[in-house]
Amino acid sequence: VGNVHDLYVDDANIFANDGVGILAGAIDGGFVDGNYVAADIHNVFVSGMVEGTEQVGGIVGASSANFNNCSASVSVYAFGGTAGGLIGYFDPPSRASTGGVPIFSVNNSYTGGVVVGAHDVGGLIGMIDIGAIAGAHVLVSNSYSIAAVGLYQGQQNPIFAGGLVGYAHSANFENCLGIGAG
Repeated sequence: VGNVHDLYVDDANIFANDGVGILAGAIDGGFVDGNYVAADIHNVFVSGMVEGTEQVGGIVGASSANFNNCSASVSVYAFGGTAGGLIGYFDPPSRASTGGVPIFSVNNSYTGGVVVGAHDVGGLIGMIDIGAIAGAHVLVSNSYSIAAVGLYQGQQNPIFAGGLVGYAHSANFENCLGIGAG
């Protein structure tokens, strides 16, 4: 299981296809003694521009890690899919429920800048999709986004966009604010 702590990346320019972020395209946890353990991303700040097709995020494109005290001042563009200022697509692996009910978290994190995508676009997180993991959820707390959020025209339905999260399935929110919806 990988962890990232105390990292500062300034003025990055990242261009790729699917799963794109300044820190990584994807960050997931792993199994320790048969139990799923989420990766921990703590005290990470990034700034710059990220462009891709699908699952594009300021820090990470796709993830099931826990985020604490993270921020991104970014321009994020997903020409074909999900985009988020911090995380493009939050989707834990389907086997994550082994050994108990996982609760993933995004805490004390914020974003600013511009986030534009084809669907499921959010200032903080583009899409949260826990899927079929019974009882699992994501807790987003004490976090905000002031990023301007936009959608590319002419995209197929359904299209979701939000100042904080574009689309959320099995998520709880406490003390959060998203004011950048455009």
